[in-house]
Amino acid sequence: EDQTWLPADSEEDRNLGGREYLFILKSDYSDQALEQYSGSNIAAEAAAFDVLYAGWLKLRDEHERSELADGQVMRFTPYRVNTLADVFRFEVPGALFDADLQKEDVALINVFPNPYYAVNEAETSPYSHFVTFSHLPPRATIRLYDLAGNLVRVLDKSDPDPFLRWDLSNHNGLPVASGIYLAHVELPDVGKNRTLKVVVVQEQQFLESY
Repeated sequence: EDQTWLPADSEEDRNLGGREYLFILKSDYSDQALEQYSGSNIAAEAAAFDVLYAGWLKLRDEHERSELADGQVMRFTPYRVNTLADVFRFEVPGALFDADLQKEDVALINVFPNPYYAVNEAETSPYSHFVTFSHLPPRATIRLYDLAGNLVRVLDKSDPDPFLRWDLSNHNGLPVASGIYLAHVELPDVGKNRTLKVVVVQEQQFLESY
């Protein structure tokens, strides 16, 4: 009404953040006010109308506030709206292999949770216990030993997944005892090895049949 930038002379203006809003509605143009858009707070009720766009005027410098001159032209450039007919194509470079960087990544190989205290938050069954080796290359062999040097389990990996689970069982499929285990990680494609300590604290075992 007063044609000023960012008006805030009324309670309604203050509720609108002191902005002059422009709504573009999905209706045929009429030089007469349409009854359905005559609400006292159109900004709050706009969601009930067919609003295509909503915008407001913003000054670069608040000190430049002034009344709009008669005949002044303001040009609005809306953002482009994507349609179902639009097609986008993305291209990414192929995977790069660097042997030196792969050797440096060997230091990142780890196992979690470690220590394992009777349960893993990722476990979904009382009959499924495991720890996970991470940051592994496509090919790896993990040999697990107890502190007496006995080979407990051998895990082989030959897939691009960087993770490998150990179900905390020995080569006979029986749960391992609580204790400290050494995991020797052999990486044939890298030419390097890594040794990890895995601490396992098993829950109390209950036999279902005996």
